[in-house]
Amino acid sequence: MRIPIVSITGRSESGKTTLMEKLIPELVSRHYKVATVKHDTHSFEFDKKGKDSWRHKNAGSSIAIVSSPKGIAIFRDAERDLTLEELREEHTKGVDIILAEGYKNSIHPKIEVDRLDTEKGLLCTVEDNLIAIVSKREHKLGIPVFNPEDIAGLTNLIEEKFLSIQNHNIKSSGKIIAINISEKKGMKKKDVGKAYVKENYGIENDAHSGHWHRQISLLAMESIEKMKQMGLDVEPGSFAENITTEGIDLINLRIGTILQMGEEVLIEITQLGKVCHDRCAIYYQAGDCVMPKEGIFAKVIKTGRIEKDNEIKVVKLEKSLK
Repeated sequence: MRIPIVSITGRSESGKTTLMEKLIPELVSRHYKVATVKHDTHSFEFDKKGKDSWRHKNAGSSIAIVSSPKGIAIFRDAERDLTLEELREEHTKGVDIILAEGYKNSIHPKIEVDRLDTEKGLLCTVEDNLIAIVSKREHKLGIPVFNPEDIAGLTNLIEEKFLSIQNHNIKSSGKIIAINISEKKGMKKKDVGKAYVKENYGIENDAHSGHWHRQISLLAMESIEKMKQMGLDVEPGSFAENITTEGIDLINLRIGTILQMGEEVLIEITQLGKVCHDRCAIYYQAGDCVMPKEGIFAKVIKTGRIEKDNEIKVVKLEKSLK
């Protein structure tokens, strides 16, 4: 799944950076991870003379990395101006969207900031993939025009066009293959066929239920099949997942997504994958384990009953449904 790129364009001093400063926290508040790119047509100084990283680069290092518990900085040589596509592939893993300031000549969708006090007109047209304008004056191009203060409305447009499941071709529904429980943690779970699921608790009689953020775990049968192809004798419940699914694209869902199971139960995704502190028997047999990478975890936000072969589907992408 390629990360969508949206360029924020406009003339100098039009307010592009100000718009970015408002869009970023609005997207973050909706549980999206954002990367930003600022295009500078000139060379710039990104390190301080005399600093250790500067000394490394000055001595001839092609890449100098400064790492700390709170952040990482990478200083590297560039032989040319990289495209947005190249920057996306090299530097933006793990985000949902890239906002690029500038890049008016790129092929990517653009939102142009147009100041009221300029008479020079827009830089981009609909033919340049202009999808919206941010301005206090009228524009008759057949595309939305947002007041600079209507950040929520502009974010709604971005979300609808680039961040919805439908626009990522994600399979948003499937079925429950197995419902698995165990009396103790750290052991294989057994398929019980049906279960009572309690709000803010989990599946009745399961060891992982409780008042925490990982009340229910889910794993796709497609993920289990990967391990079968490696020669392992595994089945639903072997990875201690509560719900084994088929069809729905679990691994591409985001934290905050709401899923409905059967007619009643609603769960909210709270964690993607997990860290395995102790290697399990599966890992030692195959040299790998699928649950830490492709398992997801959720809390229950509506009580009900579920059974094997019930539908499981996405009903809301935002975290606001309670």
